[in-house]
Amino acid sequence: MAVTLEMLEESIEKIAPSFLAEEWDNGGFQLKTKGGEYQKIFLCLELTVSTVKEAIQKEADLIITHHPLIFDPVRNLSEESGVGRLLFPLIREGISVYSVHTSFDKAIGGNNDCLISLLRLEGSGVVGTGAFAEFGIGRMFRLKKPVTLEYLSHRIQLNLDVPDKEIRMTGSPDTLIQKIGVCTGSGASLIRDCLDNECQLLITGDVRYHDAQFAKEEGLALLDAGHYHTEKIFAANFGDKLSRLLGADAEIFWSETSINPFE
Repeated sequence: MAVTLEMLEESIEKIAPSFLAEEWDNGGFQLKTKGGEYQKIFLCLELTVSTVKEAIQKEADLIITHHPLIFDPVRNLSEESGVGRLLFPLIREGISVYSVHTSFDKAIGGNNDCLISLLRLEGSGVVGTGAFAEFGIGRMFRLKKPVTLEYLSHRIQLNLDVPDKEIRMTGSPDTLIQKIGVCTGSGASLIRDCLDNECQLLITGDVRYHDAQFAKEEGLALLDAGHYHTEKIFAANFGDKLSRLLGADAEIFWSETSINPFE
């Protein structure tokens, strides 16, 4: 039972086509160790000391992450700090790392579609992708009936398991919402697109003060559920899709370690 490199890359390409990735992104192999077959595939949102230890303990030979480990050029490596702290243990254990980032955000059934489905709202479906153009990084959907902003906030907290202290909202709680923009992770860049498309709300994470102030002044409500909580859905979602394609050829499992820095 093993997956070849070719099988792996073909399957990932079906789930999240590489052409969807943003130009600035760095998807694909972050670390490629010897050997071209994978038996145990471990999925996590990103590499941390905790997730690296978990992958080693579970004897993974491949890690698939959402967030790439490497964005900028690496000028030097130290085993005691930075990227080196994560790479050296993996190199010693012969564990490869592959990242699927913005291509999966944009993909059909990817992070944004998964978040919308988890909210379990009776809607009329996606009516646009963002920057609400073809293969955009966000989604836009319309509810059959308007609901209050307060109701949506409670839905997000309940279905994404977001603590009270980690969700932020702009706008009056009794504002009626029907057209919604969604961008998992950090999506404040879609505020203007939401306004242009007459959305009443943007659900995302990592909203900065000035972006929130601008949205509020323009009449766009925001629900900031945090980068972690809007993207922790990656591993199970991607893992399920990969399992269906690879079948019994590989054992696929995902991290049980919370890496939320705000806990």
